Amino acid sequence: MIWQGSGQNAARYTAGGVDYMLAYAKDEERLRELDIRWREPKPGIEKSFAAAGEAWESANVDPVAATRIYRRALRAMRDELEPAVFRYDHIDEADNMGSPKPRPNLIF
Repeated sequence: MIWQGSGQNAARYTAGGVDYMLAYAKDEERLRELDIRWREPKPGIEKSFAAAGEAWESANVDPVAATRIYRRALRAMRDELEPAVFRYDHIDEADNMGSPKPRPNLIF
């Protein structure tokens, strides 16, 4: 597991503050039976998503205006958000989610 990282998916832009953890399960089948998940939403993420959606709609799907509105909303709720939520403050048109430097061995 990787904990609390940020940055781009390219060797040139490695992210600081990343911790790696190795976890083992004694009985994987039991984890499945209990529907145990290793994910927990970060505090404030739902409010952040809602604010981003509202910003996008009120800006008439203009990424520059939406980012400006979204950043104001984030500042207003900064005390309620984890740093990992607060630092992602940019809205853009996600029409191309591909790698900036695609390689055959990095296609999923």
